[in-house]
Amino acid sequence: MRLILIILLLVLVSIIFIPTSHSRVSYVIEIASILPFKVNDTIYSPGTYYFNYRGLINVTFINFYYQSNTSRMHLIGININGTLFNFSSSQLVRIAKIYVTNNFTSVIFNATQLYSTYVSPEYVREFYVIVHDMYGSPVTTGWYLSGELLRIPQGTMYQNGSVRYIITHVYVNGSEKFAFSVNSPLVVNITYLIQYLVNFSRPTTLYVNNSLETLNTEWLSNGTQLVIPQFIYLNKVSRIYTIGNVIGLIYVTKPLFINDTQIMQYYLEVKYPIIAQINNSNYTNLTSNWYNYGTKIFIPQYLPLINGYRLVVYGNVTGIFTIVSPMIINDHEFIQYNLQFPFPLQISVSNGSVYYISNIWVDNGTFVTVNPQIHYINNGTRAIIPRQSFSSPNYGKLNYTIQYLVVANLPVPLSVNGTNVTITTAWFNQGTKIYIYPVYYFNSTVRLVFLNANYRNVTLSFPLNLNVYYIKEYLVNLKGYYSNSTIFNENLWEPYGSIVQIPLQYEYDGVYFQSNSSISQYYVTAPASINIYYYPISTSSGLATSHLSNGIPLIAFITIIIIIITSAFITIAIRRR
Repeated sequence: MRLILIILLLVLVSIIFIPTSHSRVSYVIEIASILPFKVNDTIYSPGTYYFNYRGLINVTFINFYYQSNTSRMHLIGININGTLFNFSSSQLVRIAKIYVTNNFTSVIFNATQLYSTYVSPEYVREFYVIVHDMYGSPVTTGWYLSGELLRIPQGTMYQNGSVRYIITHVYVNGSEKFAFSVNSPLVVNITYLIQYLVNFSRPTTLYVNNSLETLNTEWLSNGTQLVIPQFIYLNKVSRIYTIGNVIGLIYVTKPLFINDTQIMQYYLEVKYPIIAQINNSNYTNLTSNWYNYGTKIFIPQYLPLINGYRLVVYGNVTGIFTIVSPMIINDHEFIQYNLQFPFPLQISVSNGSVYYISNIWVDNGTFVTVNPQIHYINNGTRAIIPRQSFSSPNYGKLNYTIQYLVVANLPVPLSVNGTNVTITTAWFNQGTKIYIYPVYYFNSTVRLVFLNANYRNVTLSFPLNLNVYYIKEYLVNLKGYYSNSTIFNENLWEPYGSIVQIPLQYEYDGVYFQSNSSISQYYVTAPASINIYYYPISTSSGLATSHLSNGIPLIAFITIIIIIITSAFITIAIRRR
């Protein structure tokens, strides 16, 4: 198809340019070239030539003219009548056909009419630039225009997965340059900084080339020294503890994955070892050491031991706390023993303290003295506590005696554990045996006769209220004498205030005697011994026979009078009905 078009074009040109006179017309073409060229396969040296042709003219120019291995002339276009034609492949230009091959460029002109055509190849000088770029460069080895400005920026980076290369130096013919003009053949050497991706599973503190840093995921240069000690001391009381897959010294020569765990630790200064729980574990001795951040420590103020002992902690830190910074614990442990009493007591401690208490913990090695004292449990019960000392747990035991209050409505003589005592109010030990006599003799002439008592015989186990009723009796001795002979001798127990009748006459052995005294009554207020003297009398005197009679007690006499009067009133009332 292209051939047909060319033929048609040539025919059209021939028709147009053939004059009517059929005369021959010459075609003038001026060729100016700085390099050799060919016209219709004839080689011409550099210069300017004029050619008269009729028909087709083939002008061929060399594309690359090598002056040396590193210097050449490069055809970049053809100037035809003042117009520069740039081309990369064959193309049709008005009256010419341009063919481009690897080594040559040909221009075909049709000189069928008289035309003046100027043809000049455009050449530029190029120099060969050798670039030693092992890992990449914005400028590569090749031909570059003379005077062309090239740039290879410092820091230009090329990445291949987990490795990257950074341009650090550019040497042009031995001189370091990052921008340079191509004025001659050049040799460019590029140096790189190789970096590897070091991936940390979590932020990690370590020494990078002896500098302490905290890294996450970083590009590190080839040969970088990494030191991850097991312990990194930030100061005397703070450090970082590291565990994981990389501990110690390592050089970065390839991509790395570091899966380390770092724990902040603080120094806990414990002045004296103390009992404690660490993270809810069993109790152990807490001593000065490094402890992880967040460690929970429990120092009990009181820790029960066995058999009535306990551990007590005094100091600046007790209870639960969490390690978040360095600490100083200045605590002291003491062993204490427990004293329990059934009721509050006044006690003295060997350290000089005095307490009134029923339960107390005392430092081991300290003595506790319970002084003699009486503790009233209630109004009728008390405890008698003797002096006693303790230096160990007493398990609630105390040496004491329980006493109960015995109250009588009247002073009453009693047998207390076989011993006679007279009481109105008295305290007696628990278990005391109390017995109330039916008749109690103070001596041979005075006694008490108990008419009533709410208790007679009791073992004391509670407070006791005695209600008794008794009368006091005195011994009254009556003796009757005639001359030097005793005609009677009687002992009478008579209540206080009673009246004893003294016989004025007395019969003895068939003989009647007459008292030589006119006193016939004696009021009993105390023991008495009454002597009566008689003389014999005749029976014809008409005196009745006398005998001794007991005195009538005043109370009994009054009682009889009341009974008689009451009976009289009852009789009168019955008769009136």
